[in-house]
Amino acid sequence: MLTILAPLLLSAPQVSESWTATGPIGEPFGQVVASAGHRAWEIARQEILVGSPLQDGAGQLTILSPFGSTSLFFEGPIPGSLLGYAVADAGDLDGDGLAEFFVSAPGMRRSGVDSGMVAAMSSLSRQPLWIRSGQQAGWLWGESLGSIGDLDGDSHREMMVASTYVDAVGTRAGRVEILSGRKGTSLRLHEGVGAGARTGAAMASLGDLDGDGVEDYLIGSPGESTLGYKQGSVRLYSGATGAELQLLDGAAPGDEFGAGIAAGRDLDADGVADFIIGAPGSSLAAYEGGAVRAYSGATGVLLWEVAGDLPERRIGGVLAMVRDLNQDGYCDVLIGDPRGGAVSAFDLGVGHVQLRSGLDGQLLQLLEGDQEGDRFGSSLTDLGDLDLDGADEFAVGAPANQLGGASAQGYVRVFEGPPSASQLQLGILGRTAGQSTRVYVTGATPQSLVSVYRGRDAGYTPMPGGTHLDLAAPTMMASILTDSQGEASVDSWIGAAYAGTPVRLQAIDDQGNRSAPLYFVIQ
Repeated sequence: MLTILAPLLLSAPQVSESWTATGPIGEPFGQVVASAGHRAWEIARQEILVGSPLQDGAGQLTILSPFGSTSLFFEGPIPGSLLGYAVADAGDLDGDGLAEFFVSAPGMRRSGVDSGMVAAMSSLSRQPLWIRSGQQAGWLWGESLGSIGDLDGDSHREMMVASTYVDAVGTRAGRVEILSGRKGTSLRLHEGVGAGARTGAAMASLGDLDGDGVEDYLIGSPGESTLGYKQGSVRLYSGATGAELQLLDGAAPGDEFGAGIAAGRDLDADGVADFIIGAPGSSLAAYEGGAVRAYSGATGVLLWEVAGDLPERRIGGVLAMVRDLNQDGYCDVLIGDPRGGAVSAFDLGVGHVQLRSGLDGQLLQLLEGDQEGDRFGSSLTDLGDLDLDGADEFAVGAPANQLGGASAQGYVRVFEGPPSASQLQLGILGRTAGQSTRVYVTGATPQSLVSVYRGRDAGYTPMPGGTHLDLAAPTMMASILTDSQGEASVDSWIGAAYAGTPVRLQAIDDQGNRSAPLYFVIQ
């Protein structure tokens, strides 16, 4: 199905602005945004990572609270270090109950000028758990970062790190490496697929598609020219073995297919995570108007395609998948268009973000920046229910660095969808190791089966019927039948060895009704 971009908006619940955080005047705040994972004891709330690699000449990473205030920031160690060029949630790597994060500084010089560096940062100590540097000058190691589930059996997430400047197999062939999230040791290496391929320009974890219990992942090579010059490609790899599971190619020379990738949300309500791929060089509807294609994770078939109908707008490089914001049972899609509103090649525009239906790609809502040069839509991230008010949010970055000068001021804006339907209530009595505990549910469908899941980190796991869990790698703890009032409980024993262990629980009934995640640390 091909959809041409158009101003028509479908009748659907609309998202609204929640808050805006602005950076210092003259600095491109908001070039990178990402969810920060769980960062508060006994409260299952998330925060926002904001990377500003050009700020103060060295770069800065800022952590924003769910309400827009600055809770923490890190500055680049040397001028030109580009700290914050890429960031990603790492989950809890050190067992303190707080989510760590991955960050890059591709301008660092440990192995030569612009050799680059990546690190896993502790939320508690504010110090790196480990640091790894690029091997050669000019590599800009850490140009891209991602996070993927446990691959080495230590129950912690791993880092995906890449640079398109690595030339081990050819000029700008690129390289992707997967590092242990806990130790920083190398687990797997994917070299570029040929000179100019720019392998690693985009990558994403996808969830377990092949049923082996390990998350699989996608790597884009937008410059690959095997079929045609810069036609581009994306490869799906097995998380367990690193074997190639599927190869997807751009539709025409110059597409740069694979320059943008987003994955991990269920677009067709089949209980399997799907993915979208951008081709900013596509001229399907207009010269370099760009295109975005959605694919089924279960079958690999094309679900729908959106083509940009304005020349040189190059949509597809900035993408995100979000939860179901129009409440039709399907997750939705964000497409960033930092030059949105431009009327000529020399016009900067204010920047747009298209909120599109995950089901068919139809435009649901068009969001725009405040003024010319904002580059609104330069970065996007799904946040889930950031402030625990029952409505899902997402963040948009507008670094405002195109006009330059001392008056530019970047910002990050958070948008909120409509409140979700009434949720189950999940509670627990007894959180002490070596004692019994009772987990109870109220507000469920009467005479229904309720399943209680546990997980270590916040995340997104699709479930059949278009619903999901807000847990990464969940494990079923119990399945219980509710009474005529929609209530149920189950008793269990907490082993003495689990003292100090962080736990995250969530319940879902057989009608798809969910509780909010319940977070606590075993005493």
